[in-house]
Amino acid sequence: MGFKRRRRDYTYRREAGPVRQYVHLTIAKDRSLAQVSIDVAVRIHAIEETIDGQEGSSKNSRDRATVGVELGNWTGAGWRSWNLATPEDVAPVRAALVAEFRRVGQPFLERFSSVAEIQQVLSKGGDEARLVCPLRERWPEILSVSRTILAGHGLTST
Repeated sequence: MGFKRRRRDYTYRREAGPVRQYVHLTIAKDRSLAQVSIDVAVRIHAIEETIDGQEGSSKNSRDRATVGVELGNWTGAGWRSWNLATPEDVAPVRAALVAEFRRVGQPFLERFSSVAEIQQVLSKGGDEARLVCPLRERWPEILSVSRTILAGHGLTST
């Protein structure tokens, strides 16, 4: 799949030209059980670097995603996790996570690796926009920068 793991956690990154795509596994441990969920996100470099230039860059902003979502929430099923209770669970959970990524996560990454798509979804607002960018205070800056990017490419937002 071409993703490389970040050393400090269970985040996997893939550079894809003008974007960086992320897959993140959240592992919640509760006594003898671990629950694993999967999130995906996209960083549009042009958007985030422009915002950084306006706000002043920080170490944390280098990896800041523009949009992202937990896959269960994206499908409308609510937060979804897979249980790891024994070592024998690892192989089937891994297979299920890969299948879920291919079914739901990869299409999300492909769709939202587009400035125009992010612009369109955030402009509409509503549930879909809140899912992909729950920090509503970021919407105005993302929308402003994306409009500028699209205008520079001779495209208009809808």
